[in-house]
Amino acid sequence: MLTRNLDKARTAYKNKDAAESKHAHLNDNLLGDHNEKHNISGAYIKSGVYGGLDGIITTYSVVMGVAGADLASVVVIALGIANLIGDGICMALGDYLSTKSEIQFAKKER
Repeated sequence: MLTRNLDKARTAYKNKDAAESKHAHLNDNLLGDHNEKHNISGAYIKSGVYGGLDGIITTYSVVMGVAGADLASVVVIALGIANLIGDGICMALGDYLSTKSEIQFAKKER
């Protein structure tokens, strides 16, 4: 239920009252009457899809490049596994840092 009041927001803007403007733009959910339960199972879907696609493509590229060099099968498999582990660590760290930065930026903007 949206309870913001645009007339109050306009009045606060004219009076240059930042606190009243903020209050007028917020709805009841943001003011503390929040009883809605959120489903957070989808919070990591973007990271999983992006990381999975990147992992598949880069691992395939490494394996095909090494296989094209006509190296032994053991070397191809070892380099493929090493790439999966290294790429997984890099993607996880990169996603963690970017998410942390995004959260910090949003907090600073608020």
